[in-house]
Order: sequence, then C-alpha cells, then structure tokens
Amino acid sequence: MRKQQSQQLDSLQTSISTEETETPAEPLSIRQQMIRDITGEPTPEQKKNDTSSDSVRKEIESLRKKLESRKKVEAMDPAVEKAREGLVRCLRANDRRPLDCWKEVEEFRGEVGRLERDFVKRV
Repeated sequence: MRKQQSQQLDSLQTSISTEETETPAEPLSIRQQMIRDITGEPTPEQKKNDTSSDSVRKEIESLRKKLESRKKVEAMDPAVEKAREGLVRCLRANDRRPLDCWKEVEEFRGEVGRLERDFVKRV
C-alpha cells in the first residue's frame, strides 16, 4: 500500500513537473489543488467552513439554555416510588432468581397503571 502511494505520488509529481515545462501558462491554483489532494491539506474554502471553538461553545450554551427552560419532570408519586424501591430491593436480593419477585412486579405494574389511568382522566 505504501509502495502504491509513493508510486502515485511520484507519478503525480512527474506529471506536474512535465506540465510546468509544457504549459507554463497553467494557473498555479490547479497545481496547488493537486498537491493538496495528495497531501490531504484542507483548502481555504474548507477552512472557512470549519467551525471555530468559539462558535461551538456558543452553540453548546444555547442548547444548554434551551434544555434548562424546558418543563421539569414532576416528582414521582410516593406509592409508585415505594413499589419501585421494593422491586429493586427484591431483584437485588434475588439476583440469580428474578422470577421470585413476581409479587413486587405486579405491585409496581398496578401502581403505574393507576398513574396512567389518573393521567388519562386529567387529559
């Protein structure tokens, strides 16, 4: 792969040098563009399009302000929180046998279902 790239670079350099001798009126920007393509150097247009750290910082700040202005999540219902804690406690205690926590799962599902019904009634 390196051989191929070095051969390609050599062939392009020789073609550029032969073009210089054959067509001295050729614009310099085409030669520069060929060299940039070979070396991977960004063009001035690409440099202009690149965002600076200041503009990125400003964009991050604006996004942070938008997030802060959004509606906050309400505190969880105490009954749902208690059921969730019971389920988590059971699953941690029975990490090898999670099916033993079926009572806690049903209790948690019941509480979440109650919250969903209350929400639908409010809406």
